[in-house]
Amino acid sequence: MHMVQTMIDKDTLKKLRAIKGQLDEPQRARDVIECVQQLQQTSSLAKAGFWLRQARFEQWLACDSSFKSSRIAIIGSGTCNEIENYLRPLCLRSQIFPEILIGEYNQYLFDLLNENSSLAEFDADLTCCLIDEFAILNLLPKAWTLDDFKQVLSSFLQTYTQALSRYSQHKQSAIAINTLVLSAQTYQTFTDFDSRAQLSKLLANFNTQLIEFTESLATCSVLDTATLLQSDDVALVEQRKSVFAKMHFSDALLAAFAGQLRRVLQASVGKQKKCLILDCDNTLWGGIIGDDGINGITLGSSPEGEAFVQFQKVIKQLGKQGVILALNSKNEQANTDLVFSQHPDAVLALDDFAIQMVNWNPKHENIKAICKHLNIATEHCVFVDDSAFECDMVRNFLPEVMTLQLSDSPELYVDELLFNGWFDTLKLTEEDYSRGEKYRVEALRSSFQDNYQSVDDYLHSLEIEVETFYADSFSIPRIAQITQRTNQFNLTTERFTEAQVTELCQDPNWLVIGFNVADKFGSSGTCGAVFVEKVFKQNKIELHVRNFLMSCRVFSRGVETAVLNEIKYYAGLADASRIVGYFQASNKNTKVGSFYLDHGFSEQTDSSDQQAFEYHLDKQRDTTRSVSTSVGWININHLEKALEKEYV
Repeated sequence: MHMVQTMIDKDTLKKLRAIKGQLDEPQRARDVIECVQQLQQTSSLAKAGFWLRQARFEQWLACDSSFKSSRIAIIGSGTCNEIENYLRPLCLRSQIFPEILIGEYNQYLFDLLNENSSLAEFDADLTCCLIDEFAILNLLPKAWTLDDFKQVLSSFLQTYTQALSRYSQHKQSAIAINTLVLSAQTYQTFTDFDSRAQLSKLLANFNTQLIEFTESLATCSVLDTATLLQSDDVALVEQRKSVFAKMHFSDALLAAFAGQLRRVLQASVGKQKKCLILDCDNTLWGGIIGDDGINGITLGSSPEGEAFVQFQKVIKQLGKQGVILALNSKNEQANTDLVFSQHPDAVLALDDFAIQMVNWNPKHENIKAICKHLNIATEHCVFVDDSAFECDMVRNFLPEVMTLQLSDSPELYVDELLFNGWFDTLKLTEEDYSRGEKYRVEALRSSFQDNYQSVDDYLHSLEIEVETFYADSFSIPRIAQITQRTNQFNLTTERFTEAQVTELCQDPNWLVIGFNVADKFGSSGTCGAVFVEKVFKQNKIELHVRNFLMSCRVFSRGVETAVLNEIKYYAGLADASRIVGYFQASNKNTKVGSFYLDHGFSEQTDSSDQQAFEYHLDKQRDTTRSVSTSVGWININHLEKALEKEYV
């Protein structure tokens, strides 16, 4: 397998080298991204990253308008310059253009503490600090004891966490740090096993305290170094480079860190996937249910069968954390239903799936139907199948779908699914744990609609309730997540971290309002947010809606109209003269480009990239709720008392 991948990388690099200077041609830029996606070996990624160092964001944006630019700074106690070359091609796979700053050798404390450092001036979106064992070893006496190690660890932890805390207070950057690992060489300087065990204990305690500290930071991701070292080809250190170049992490480990940082950036800019679409035969079990019957398929009761059971367990675990699960199988649904409902070793059950497309239609058509049903974009999907034919067809017709063709070895399925971190998120919220159930209920709503002659009758029958609320410590993580994950109804596409949302909530001139949606089928949870700035002009108040976001799962019910009507009403209570709304076009939000015009706003003349729309308040109308009659099927709970207390 290694030899095959070497040949693939060699041919891919040859093609990449021939076209890397032609990025001004959008098709060539797309070809480069395709090449980068095929590279696997560390040395190949390094070459690709070095060759692409002169590429400009505009070149990638011209070939794919969904590209995002993100500024990332890498600092640390050792030499880590090579990580830049790994990070660049890995980020391109997720349509992210990284602007990268590499800090000077062992200047990380200065960079974190000095408000005039190059790090501070760079203004990173993500700052990564990589600490190796020499951050500790260089502080020890020439001959040291366990007590020396304990004291130095304690002192270093205090200094390091204070620097991180100070930096976090002054910069809005998200932060990523790694856990500390000691080399085998360091362990073996002790000749007795008891001392080595005590060394492990001290190190584990240090890492525990470091992780506990990060919980006090608004946005911090921890990269577990020990986990990355579990891969067969990833070593902690290469001694020659450590001695002569002060590069205390191996190339393979730096590449692994780069892969983790790509995942963090992917989640930060809303590039993670939402939906896992699965084949059945030879994917969730071995064999063909239509031919072999429920007793003839391979699931449990054998080593190969246990591999399929483990795969189902991991899929169920993903579903419980907010990944939407769907089936896309050429089969008779009665047969597949039998497996999920009656097979004794089946882990997945029918109610784990938000929707099933079990039929004989082309699978790419089924994927489009799934996405339409769930109201999500196809690019947010991962499709998993064992068939080369089916995978190739989906790639051809839906290239934006991440397609995974499984190998012939079911024991590798879990690694193949999880390797790229498609579903990684910065932080899980309570909302995530119930997302799968909410989408399953959404499928029931869609089926329920077929019983009505008109949309208006259907909407009235849903008994929709909307509750608006001020963001608080409980809801801030979910609201920040909405800004990171929502694309279609995201009027300015601005992303916020928890720290940024918290800062806005604490600003007396800002209102951060969330809203929950429920109906007769159950709660859809927190589905949206509005970011409103109070602007004072000539002794008058204006409300500027800086962003308005709403989850796709409550589209087409008038919820956005009800919430905007409330903003109009609140503005009347505040004696505001007008409301100003903003829209920043993207390739995802064009369907809501006329949102403000459709709700009585008029367009302003503005030279900025954002379109501005203004609504002048009619005091008689806007201090009543007569404007809400357009969505009379919605019962909305108001913030009226809180706003009266604040404004009056």
